[in-house]
Amino acid sequence: MPYIRALLIALVFTPFTLSQAEEGNTREFESKVRNVWPIEVINQYGDIDVQGWSLDKIRIQVTTTRINGPSAESETERSDFLSEFPPPGLQSLTFDKRYTFKVKLDGKKNKSLKFSEKLKTSWKVDLKIFAPFTLKLKLWSDAYSVSVSKWRNEVDIRSSSGEMKLEQIRYLNNKHFVYCLNCKKITIDQFYGSLQLTTGTSDLSIQNSEFEKLFWDSQGGMLLGESIKGDKLNFITQSGSAKLKDISGFILFKSRTGSLFLDSKIEHGLSAYTDTGDITIHVANPNTPALKLLAESVSGNVQLNLPSQYRSKLTVKGNVSGEKLKEKFPIIFIEPRLATQMEGWLGKPQKFISSTEWILVSEKGSIEILEQSKGPAKIQHQN
Repeated sequence: MPYIRALLIALVFTPFTLSQAEEGNTREFESKVRNVWPIEVINQYGDIDVQGWSLDKIRIQVTTTRINGPSAESETERSDFLSEFPPPGLQSLTFDKRYTFKVKLDGKKNKSLKFSEKLKTSWKVDLKIFAPFTLKLKLWSDAYSVSVSKWRNEVDIRSSSGEMKLEQIRYLNNKHFVYCLNCKKITIDQFYGSLQLTTGTSDLSIQNSEFEKLFWDSQGGMLLGESIKGDKLNFITQSGSAKLKDISGFILFKSRTGSLFLDSKIEHGLSAYTDTGDITIHVANPNTPALKLLAESVSGNVQLNLPSQYRSKLTVKGNVSGEKLKEKFPIIFIEPRLATQMEGWLGKPQKFISSTEWILVSEKGSIEILEQSKGPAKIQHQN
């Protein structure tokens, strides 16, 4: 029966001991950690699951599964298949002051691209790793899932597709990196630190997290974010859209064709821009600090939903004549009202005390200002 091969170079820590294991079985081995060195895991043949713990050792569970092969199960066909496509081996070594674990081809076999691709369709090698959460972590994957949990140091993850999950990551001193251009989905929960995300067309979910800095750069995909805090939250995308709820921090959103839906208190600033997408904002707090808040769409629609007691300055820019501006909130406009710009106040004048200013811009779309709790309100104009 096929078995997992291990090429071991133990320069600093105790070598793993492996015996033959039947295909589909899981083999487990571990080693003492004697130095505070980064961990690097490279696996293009299967899943990677890393969990942090407080013990001073690394434990790895390796599961090898054949996913392709001869239809008949004769000993001759099985032997021929294994001879041509042996299961990838796990190499563990230490060099350049880091621990490296790599699933790789047998060094004596053909390393051509065609052979490598064929091998990927023949075997799946999954790694489950338990390691000290205080070490730096770097993961390289391909088309399989990657997950990291309960980690307390810098995390750097690179993948091409599959799914990705990070939870209970807490480290404030350095920036974490996540790179995956075609992941099916990326999920982040209970993350504390600075994070740079490059996600291509992947869908992204972030919740219950607090960031020193957050930078999301994507070509597309949908971002779902809830219960997020941060000094500055940057959402930059070509065609992706974002749905955000209960956000605390300065929000920067830029997209060419994507839309923004925001339902939150706004206490630290907002700058939202899109070329062709729509912007819809539900403000949860009746009063905001002294801020300039921008919502701009070149050809899309802008909608602002406010509590009935909300008060702030207002500037409306774009084609605001006729049906392009829909006012269903108590508004006082300063005359004259120009075709491309109007200024005034949101809220009743006798209760107006605010230095906050909303700037709503749409050149070709419509601008709508609504009261959350009531229907259309009377609009007053002041000379």
